[in-house]
Amino acid sequence: MTLPSNEPAVTNPTAPPRRRTRVVRRLFFSLVVFLAVPAIAEIALRIAWPGLGSSLGDRVYEPDDELGFRPTPNARGTFSNGVAFSLNSRGFRGHDVASPKPPGTWRVLVLGDSFTFGKGVADGESFPEVLEVRLRERLAGQPIDVVDAGVNGYGTDQQAALLRRVGRALEPDVVALGFYVGNDFSDNLARGELTAFDGYLFRSGSVWMRDSFLGRLYLRTKIAFKRLYFVNALQSFGSEMRPVERGSPYCLALVEREANALWSLRMGGSPRSMSDEQVAVTRRLIADVSAQARAIGARFVVVALPDPMQIEPELLRTALRRSGDHEDALDLSRPQSLLADIARDLGAKFVDARGAMPEHDTGRYFLPCDTHFNRAGHAAVAAFLADELGRLGLLR
Repeated sequence: MTLPSNEPAVTNPTAPPRRRTRVVRRLFFSLVVFLAVPAIAEIALRIAWPGLGSSLGDRVYEPDDELGFRPTPNARGTFSNGVAFSLNSRGFRGHDVASPKPPGTWRVLVLGDSFTFGKGVADGESFPEVLEVRLRERLAGQPIDVVDAGVNGYGTDQQAALLRRVGRALEPDVVALGFYVGNDFSDNLARGELTAFDGYLFRSGSVWMRDSFLGRLYLRTKIAFKRLYFVNALQSFGSEMRPVERGSPYCLALVEREANALWSLRMGGSPRSMSDEQVAVTRRLIADVSAQARAIGARFVVVALPDPMQIEPELLRTALRRSGDHEDALDLSRPQSLLADIARDLGAKFVDARGAMPEHDTGRYFLPCDTHFNRAGHAAVAAFLADELGRLGLLR
């Protein structure tokens, strides 16, 4: 039996500090691991997957008081699919063009948006650039320039303003307006929606606070985050990039986009079809481009660039299943018919570029999970357009 002691209990006054030290060390180690794993993944991805690119895409834009924004001259960028591109001294794709125009040179100026610009394809692969090669083959010995003046995000109003700015200096013999039927009618009602910040394009709703310190900090943080390869890798394997259904060649993001674009193909007057306002605004804006072309002595042609649903029946059926619509409610030629009527009323020429893509092979003419043309699509449009310019009497 142990007798109670009158001596006070001895405690360890250093125990609590040691426990605190262990906790701090564990927290510090956890923080290091938390930061190190993404950092190592980022470095590994940049080495192993250099083409991963950025979800923000091309960083080549600057503000412009008249146009809203413009490509920065001589800039170099990378599309979101990792393809690099460069711009000339005018901010256009392709080689520089002389001003004034050399005597005897026949020049085509092609206006448009990202489809004309060649979003997602390398230098020399956009259909205006390939068109120049085809025309030089057709018109051997004739000096020829084709200027790719397409700008990602431009609406028809900006294309008219751009022609007003550069038309007289470039002296084109023909002005061609590349019009993507999948969204240009609706985009013409959303003018001024895009603006440039730190080289990137943002929706106006994202930049309302860019003039404040916190607003600029938010946008720069967003840019830095979206430029991380680690983040882009996660997005590449996200649900939106997966097949929309078992066995489908189409990803969810593309099908959702096309299901939302069915309005352009619905019969006139039917619910959720193209509105009279969309048609009227587009007619007025194309008339402006036509007037600018006439003012500089150029002939004008409207080139209707097709939506993938008009080329690939399986994509159309998949989008219809997604939306719950029926094909008998559609008029697949309606956008082209409206543009042909507008061109005829203006005394302009019209080209339906669906004729460039007669085959219905899945993915033959378009980028993966995208509505933009791939290299083969641009080449097909260029070859077809070269033939059509000859048929319409627009070649010398």
